[in-house]
Amino acid sequence: MFQRFFELKTPLLSSLADLNYDVNLTSEDWQIISQSCNILKRFEEITIEMSSEKSVTISKTILFSQALSNYCHKLALEPQPILQLKSFISSLKSEIDTRFGDYEKNILMAEATFLDPRFKKYGFKNHIAFQEVKKSIINKGKTIIMGKNVQQSNLSTNLIPTSSINKEDSIWNDFDLEVTDIVQSQDPKALIIIEVDKYLQEPIIARTNDPLKWWNENKNVYPSLFEIMKRRFCIQGTSVPSERIFSKSGQVVTEKRNRLTSKRVEQIIFLNSNLE
Repeated sequence: MFQRFFELKTPLLSSLADLNYDVNLTSEDWQIISQSCNILKRFEEITIEMSSEKSVTISKTILFSQALSNYCHKLALEPQPILQLKSFISSLKSEIDTRFGDYEKNILMAEATFLDPRFKKYGFKNHIAFQEVKKSIINKGKTIIMGKNVQQSNLSTNLIPTSSINKEDSIWNDFDLEVTDIVQSQDPKALIIIEVDKYLQEPIIARTNDPLKWWNENKNVYPSLFEIMKRRFCIQGTSVPSERIFSKSGQVVTEKRNRLTSKRVEQIIFLNSNLE
């Protein structure tokens, strides 16, 4: 709004003068508006990127909060000849620190950042927060591996022939028992630690690359981390995409189309949101 207001400065002043409105906007006021627009450009850039529907956004939340905090701290250190701008920057800095200061402690956002191959450990400023999220990932991965081991053990047990089956199948009995013993003897925590360490040792990918594509190509290399990633990357970083869907729903269910069933509306909205 500020930017638009500043761009329309001349026609606005002309219109207000024609209407005999007395607007006491000094040159300093216009300078404040102009400088405020420049300050808020960084916020606009992040807002646009975080409002995306077709890309992963939750893993960027911590980095963007850090970027805004650093940006505001940098602005606060710069000399500001206009008192109002100094107060404006101070308010921005205070709000950023209050609202986003503890985002590294948010486990959902931290795990998403950790599992984004573009960021990994480089998305954290706080080493303790990184170690905490690493521990959380290991615990979740351990649970996933244990669940898979139980399923595989049950499958192997079911494959073992009963005593009523012909002795010619005994060779498979030995094999199945051996596989079951190996599966049960594996330490889930050791396996996930190896998987996590291997993942962290890989170089990060370019910031412009698609993390979902990378995970699709490496899902068999890091199967447990892949399962956790799916549960995190499906979360949107903001409510903007869902708000857009509500708006689209309002355009679909109108007074002239009020007999659409909820299932049909869901199908229409799904196709509208996901078709290229």
